[in-house]
Amino acid sequence: MSLRSILLTRGRLLPALLLAALLGACGTPSVGSISPTTPAAQPTAEPTAIPQPTAIPQPTAAPAEAGVLPAPLYVRTDEFALVRLERDGKTITKLSSESTPVDQFVVSPADGSVLYVTGDRASRKLVRVDAQGGQRAELLSGNLNSPVWAPDGASYSVAWADGPEGAGVYTFAWQGGKSTLVVADKPRPKDGSQPGWGYAPLAWSPDGQRLLLTVVPDYGPDLPGGDIAVVGYAVAGKDMQLTDLVRSGGDPHLCLDASWSADSRQVYCANYGASGGKPALWRVDAATAQPEVLISSKDGEQVDVFNARQFGDQLQAFVGRAKLGASSLIYRMQSLSAADGAAANLREEGYDTTAVLWSAWAPDGQGAVLQVFEEGKLGNALIWAPAAGGAPVDLKLHSFGVPAWGPAELPDHPPSIFACYSPLPQPPPRTGRGLDSWRLRPAAKRPDADAKRKPLSQQERGLGVRVVSN
Repeated sequence: MSLRSILLTRGRLLPALLLAALLGACGTPSVGSISPTTPAAQPTAEPTAIPQPTAIPQPTAAPAEAGVLPAPLYVRTDEFALVRLERDGKTITKLSSESTPVDQFVVSPADGSVLYVTGDRASRKLVRVDAQGGQRAELLSGNLNSPVWAPDGASYSVAWADGPEGAGVYTFAWQGGKSTLVVADKPRPKDGSQPGWGYAPLAWSPDGQRLLLTVVPDYGPDLPGGDIAVVGYAVAGKDMQLTDLVRSGGDPHLCLDASWSADSRQVYCANYGASGGKPALWRVDAATAQPEVLISSKDGEQVDVFNARQFGDQLQAFVGRAKLGASSLIYRMQSLSAADGAAANLREEGYDTTAVLWSAWAPDGQGAVLQVFEEGKLGNALIWAPAAGGAPVDLKLHSFGVPAWGPAELPDHPPSIFACYSPLPQPPPRTGRGLDSWRLRPAAKRPDADAKRKPLSQQERGLGVRVVSN
């Protein structure tokens, strides 16, 4: 996600902060807005109070030199188009020219080509363009979601409700475009005696041997719990065997953001709103489903962990701690031991929920792109924050949703792969409600050219908080 917590409400994704509100209604605190803060000390044994506001480093006016970014950054702009910001932090390459907004997108780690979803809910299209936005090809159409590339860029996976073998997750190889059904959705029985299950791909393991899946229950039109269901996670191997890691509802623990370990053997789970001994960061063995807690909350304490990713033998994440019932939390960019979760701050300033919820770590962990709410803008301003310290950089670009990194080096003239690729025959558009919009991104809405643009309300943005700036 990236936080990538996923909620399903009658076929649509809920904003992340709605989940926090849900947890609060169940006796778990929610996140909130904050002001600029002084540097925090390392987490103590006892919960601490919120520090008093003070200034944080100003972003520089613009990137000062070539190579300010460790890799190109792909962004869905506030115009709902897809662009790439090059490593110099200034040059922008437009990658899409669709008549409908680009919704989900994913970047090939091999050559920087892009898969993206566009179109309305009744008939969506999966489109592929090369790293320069050329060689556009429509690969699939229908009710489809969550495309992900394999690490070698030779194949991709997608949730396709109109697939040739029924609804489920399919993997496609480029040569010949042949499809393989990885896992089929399980429809809900007509008598409603048990839920159905829908699957969507989340990420391939770094070694390309396992596919991490989200698992969403389908209780039908009378979904209990206020029409809200928290997803689970499973892993599908090359042998098509499915291993349940986290069952829907948070068994053995809640998992709001899942990511692979560097060695492909484990999945890390980050949570926010953890209190009363519940884990804020834990991991689960991808083969045995054995859990291990790394960071637990204490009585009288709330702990939030956002966007935990492993780089080498360290995790990097945004962590917030406060007394239970505090109106707001401050989040620190931290390095965490992959062995025991021991933390050290990477940067001095604190951030609020918007900054870290939509953050994107660089592929090598050199830093992260954070987001800043700006009045009157549909998207958030992007700020590059180096993990080694130094002034943050204003990238002069606004993003709608989570940006994505491409490979550090892009080919000058990408070779054509379509001479050997033949898309499958396309099924007629499927009508009715389906399991879609799996990723945690704001819902794309077609801009109204005749209407004067105005700032989104907090409810519309699904964020509800302002990022630290001065």
